[in-house]
Amino acid sequence: MLRAIIIASIVLPIHSAPTGMIYPHACCANQHCHPVPCEEILEQNDGSWIWYTFRFNKNVVKPSEDKRCHVCTIGPNGVCAFIVQGT
Repeated sequence: MLRAIIIASIVLPIHSAPTGMIYPHACCANQHCHPVPCEEILEQNDGSWIWYTFRFNKNVVKPSEDKRCHVCTIGPNGVCAFIVQGT
């Protein structure tokens, strides 16, 4: 039994890896992306969103598919965010 647990802990990830749906290559090439508390991302009157010193224009904000907010701070197209919509 102990052997099975050890093998499973090596083979199976502790948490699921990000999918292409959450962190698309065009956004951040799956780098510098991570979940953040949604309350840290503030919507602005112009439709952009602010997370600390990063501004996400409305054209780079996409709906989150996993009920969590995510930010990508470096990528081929700059920055992008995934926001839980309609809550």
